Amino acid sequence: MIGAATALMLGGSQSVDPATVLTHSSSHRVKVSGSAKGLLPGGTVHLDAKIRNRSSKPLLVDALTVTVVKVDKKHRACALENYEPVAYSGPLPLVVPPRKTRKLSQLHIPLAQRPGVTMPDRPWPQNACLGAKLTVTYTGTARIQSGGDGHGHHDDDDDDHDDHHHR
Repeated sequence: MIGAATALMLGGSQSVDPATVLTHSSSHRVKVSGSAKGLLPGGTVHLDAKIRNRSSKPLLVDALTVTVVKVDKKHRACALENYEPVAYSGPLPLVVPPRKTRKLSQLHIPLAQRPGVTMPDRPWPQNACLGAKLTVTYTGTARIQSGGDGHGHHDDDDDDHDDHHHR
């Protein structure tokens, strides 16, 4: 299993810090992060999650889900019931080349197939959620490919310089 917490900014303009993910094997570390802005009642935001493979072999992600786990303390009046997760519905496995970081968009996953969060337009006031920052947990399964050159989308871009999240 892999899992990570990341924050999702709703109705605001702040960004979030990446979260670290551990695979089922403690000798391999994978990082999954992502953020989105502007979620309003009746809307959905999809996350262009970044998956970092620190292994010297291709990483095969066999499942990826997202769960809304909390709302920031400043917005305590905003209940989790105001949000619903959107499942990843793209092709599997996702292949991340050795020692590379790939966003779902770089793996050619269409926006509508990426995981995300929806905010249904509820019959109660949702003003308490304006500007709320949600914490979202990514979970899933991943494995390191044994032998061979891997398969899936590969390229030669060296994009491992994305450790900084820009505001």
